[in-house]
Amino acid sequence: MNPSPASSAPSEAPPALPAATEVPAESPAAPPVPDDASAPVTEASLQAMLAESSEASVDQMMTSMLPHLTAIVRHQVQLHVSPPLHTDVAAQRRMNNAVGFDDVLAAVQPLPDSLPDLLRQIGELEARLRSAEADAAAAKSSVVPQMLARESAEQLLKISSSKVESLEAENRRLRATNIRVDALLQKMKESTGLHTQDLGLARAEEREAFKAAVAANTKQTRQLHAILIEAQKGKFVDTDTAHSLKDLQKQKSHLFHINRVLRSHVSLAGMDPEILVLAVQGMTAGELNLADLELDQETFVALQRIQAEAAGSSDPHAVPAALARAAL
Repeated sequence: MNPSPASSAPSEAPPALPAATEVPAESPAAPPVPDDASAPVTEASLQAMLAESSEASVDQMMTSMLPHLTAIVRHQVQLHVSPPLHTDVAAQRRMNNAVGFDDVLAAVQPLPDSLPDLLRQIGELEARLRSAEADAAAAKSSVVPQMLARESAEQLLKISSSKVESLEAENRRLRATNIRVDALLQKMKESTGLHTQDLGLARAEEREAFKAAVAANTKQTRQLHAILIEAQKGKFVDTDTAHSLKDLQKQKSHLFHINRVLRSHVSLAGMDPEILVLAVQGMTAGELNLADLELDQETFVALQRIQAEAAGSSDPHAVPAALARAAL
């Protein structure tokens, strides 16, 4: 069967059915008449006539349906064509110009030799893709602890920074306070220096006054001692004077004893017995300031204790008695 030429139809949709005038107007061929009309018609002859009539009808039908079938086949081929040929302009042009089935199939060129190995390459690429995805997942899982550690470090850094800022503010405040305290201490040192100087001058004045008083009292004591000795040598002494001389002699003996005892137990370097007697008399009268004597600590404490013991007594011999008790 040879297909008749037909115009090419668009590849997107099959063309419309041809009009009725395009189909041949002549009726199907009449069955052949046997040569001998009087011969009987057999079953085989009837089958032969039906086969010839059917073949002629099929040829005529195929001839009329060929353009429609060609468009349908072209459309189906375009739908099932491989993706690389969708953008092939030459293949599309050949397919649109194809007339029969063979031309439509020939318009689609065979795949290159490298494409049969496409499945294997695709498998390799998929395997590589899965491996890369696994590597990416492993890298991501290994990065997660580091990211968490980094976030915790950043949080710790923020907390440490806030603490450092608070400590720096406290340090600045303490520095300002130290500056004020240093200035106040400097003022206090200057004021203390002035007071110390004034106290030194006052102590020097008290010391000089005490030395002058002690010297005067020593002189008077010596004169009194000389008078007592002269009075004792006299033959004509009244009773009152004798009693006074006797009391003075007892007081003198008592003071000498206390002086010996005190010197054996307490260090009073630089003081002679007469000055010590005057010191005891000053302690008795409450007119002596122990801080002005420049004594060592042990002697100063001992004299303070003795002066405190004799302070509440009205006995004129309370200080010598306290000295004796301290010595014993």
